[in-house]
Amino acid sequence: MRPVTTQQWQDAVDAAHALLTLEHAHIYGLILGGPTVNVERCVELIEDGQTRGIRPRIETVSRLVAELPRVTTVCGICSTVCAPTCPNHR
Repeated sequence: MRPVTTQQWQDAVDAAHALLTLEHAHIYGLILGGPTVNVERCVELIEDGQTRGIRPRIETVSRLVAELPRVTTVCGICSTVCAPTCPNHR
């Protein structure tokens, strides 16, 4: 689905920017697990947004970091870094 309105474009560009930042953190080993990022699609959305005068908001990455769960352990069941809310740790 392609964004249509200006707000949809802003949200898409912000999300793409945040996901690329997450992917870079994953590449550098700063985080483990997480979503699979479609890098090509993120770059495409950012470039298309720029042609419309839309750029990622400065606070995009800080909002992403604030929403990440606190990491507690590497889960012995799912072999990923889990948050305190992981159902495997209950």
